[in-house]
Amino acid sequence: MNNQRQKADKKVVILGNSKVGKSCLINRYMNKTFSENTISTIGCCHFLKQWGEKNIAVWDTGGQEKFNAINSFYCRYAHAVILCYCLNDRSSFEAIDTNFIPLLSSVSENCLIVLAGTKLDLLNTSTVDNSNQRAVLPEEAIAKSLELTQRFKSPVDPQGKRPVFETSAKENIQVQELFEFVFKILVTETCCELEPNAPLETVTLEVSYFNKFKKKCC
Repeated sequence: MNNQRQKADKKVVILGNSKVGKSCLINRYMNKTFSENTISTIGCCHFLKQWGEKNIAVWDTGGQEKFNAINSFYCRYAHAVILCYCLNDRSSFEAIDTNFIPLLSSVSENCLIVLAGTKLDLLNTSTVDNSNQRAVLPEEAIAKSLELTQRFKSPVDPQGKRPVFETSAKENIQVQELFEFVFKILVTETCCELEPNAPLETVTLEVSYFNKFKKKCC
């Protein structure tokens, strides 16, 4: 483990129901690996990514409702929020409005909001109960993204790329594109500079955390 402590210039928070695969996305991006048995996040953990001259802290939050109070704290002064939902689980998409948008009252001005549908590889795979059918249409996610972009006055990609991704950590689909989309906008978007009253956060690089696998993806 690298215990060097560094200052974060930008802050990204990942939110979503338990078991939507938030930690799996991070592990795929950071370690280029995937496990069916990733440890569930208790509270919150983080890693630090250097992007150009900026250090970007990415916070992986616990998805259970009992962690909402602490997750609200970790959302303070966030420059970007990635809202995750399972493409085959309608309730996880609806939880964006009911469980997670209320946590964003203290994010930075012009916070970037990105939607990430997960487990794309499961769609239409054979199951007895047909549980792997698509539950969220692409146009629904796009409409929700437009609503949130207007609500939070989020920065817009200069090339017109929508902040909506359908991903698979298992098959490595759109994972790198998701994180690089966020990082590029944070580095180039001047309106996302750290809030004047925001505390400078010191974080520890703990990539080895993601090498521990015990439970289902959180």
